[in-house]
Amino acid sequence: ARERFDKEQKDRLAKKAADGIKKSLAVLQASNTDMAVGQLSELTLEENILLLEEMPEKVVAKLLAAFAEGDKDQIERGQQIFQAITRGQTAQADMGVKK
Repeated sequence: ARERFDKEQKDRLAKKAADGIKKSLAVLQASNTDMAVGQLSELTLEENILLLEEMPEKVVAKLLAAFAEGDKDQIERGQQIFQAITRGQTAQADMGVKK
């Protein structure tokens, strides 16, 4: 009974996280580029990668261009995101999450 409860709890948390990601994606994609960069700057690099993995490449390219036009911290974050994408890193792998 305990194992079943733990599994159900884990499944609920995973669904809640997935729903949160979907909502975040919708907000970011509905925002103008500067606002989206500001919102992404508030998150961790791993969270940025997790969200950007789910976006179309054109949107990612626009966001990376906006990071490159930002302040020093935003430029650095954009470079970190691009390096992670180039290396094929995924947020799930970095965070220990299995797809």
